[in-house]
Amino acid sequence: MRVPDSIAYLLSLRRSSGGLLVYQGGNQTIINLFPPNTSIVLTFSLLGNDYMYIVYGFYLDPSVVPNAFYGWASYFGNKVYEGQLNTAFMTYEIESLAFVSAAEPGQFEIRNVSPLVQYYAGFVYFVAIASKEDFDTVLAALKDVGTVETNRLLKQLVEASGVT
Repeated sequence: MRVPDSIAYLLSLRRSSGGLLVYQGGNQTIINLFPPNTSIVLTFSLLGNDYMYIVYGFYLDPSVVPNAFYGWASYFGNKVYEGQLNTAFMTYEIESLAFVSAAEPGQFEIRNVSPLVQYYAGFVYFVAIASKEDFDTVLAALKDVGTVETNRLLKQLVEASGVT
């Protein structure tokens, strides 16, 4: 999966103590026998004491039948995608940023719209920010870079967190 430049930049940042400022993570959901005309709703929430996740990619396993599933994803009450899960999701063509916090988990619904039992496997890629202090450091670092992509990420982070 192509990592957006702004995410690659965040992954290059180090704390003054030498450790990573953010770390990369992933989540995989597998449903071996997904019955026809059924739905599942998944909640994507923080693990442990993490402060925030920045979700930057969603990918379907190539063995999933294209267009067999319909889905939507939302965060902060806004649907960021709704429609058929087609081959674009298998070739890494879907890129968007979503933010997950303790107050606002991500929500995903997947529905098998085919008349047959299907196999489903989906992956979510994200970076994790461990603390409010790390979040503040991320904001400051993005302000210093000032590229179009990092400015977009900075704007979205500020809006998602309510920071002024």
